[in-house]
Amino acid sequence: MIIKDKQNKKTKPTGVESQSEYIEMAEPKLGETLLDKAVKLSVITGIIMISFSIFNYFTLFKPQLEQDRLNKQSHMELALIKQESEDVIKTKEIEIKRKEAEISKLNQEKLLQLARIQNIKDCLSEAEQSYHESRAQVCKKHGLDTWDEDCTLPGYYSNKAEKRRIEDREVCLKLYGGDVIPTN
Repeated sequence: MIIKDKQNKKTKPTGVESQSEYIEMAEPKLGETLLDKAVKLSVITGIIMISFSIFNYFTLFKPQLEQDRLNKQSHMELALIKQESEDVIKTKEIEIKRKEAEISKLNQEKLLQLARIQNIKDCLSEAEQSYHESRAQVCKKHGLDTWDEDCTLPGYYSNKAEKRRIEDREVCLKLYGGDVIPTN
């Protein structure tokens, strides 16, 4: 315990009678001084090392760790976006291929329809030509050199040619589909 002297206003520890004892206590010996200095230096070095470690953790390691976490998260988000984009592209490609197949099928059907119509036209044209040729032959038999619309045949011959014409037309429609009747 320290007692204050009222006259000198200096403090001195209890149990110390004289000023010289106090000075001896206050001044360390030579062996203690080196040891004290080594302890103080060790403590200061330890504090500096701990401070440096804390500084290193908060200024270098932790921000880098956070940056690595953010980079990893952004890479995962980019990979997810890329996968979604690839899925959308694949879906669109499949849809385009399906539509192309539909268009191709419609084009083939249209070509078949046009070919069928052309076949019907050709067949009907042949039937009509056959009708006109047979009427022209009948007209020649009856003394007319050329057949035209004014050539009138007797009913029997006219009916026979007309019947043949109708039968040929029905054959054409049965062969190439009667649901499509071409114009012209």
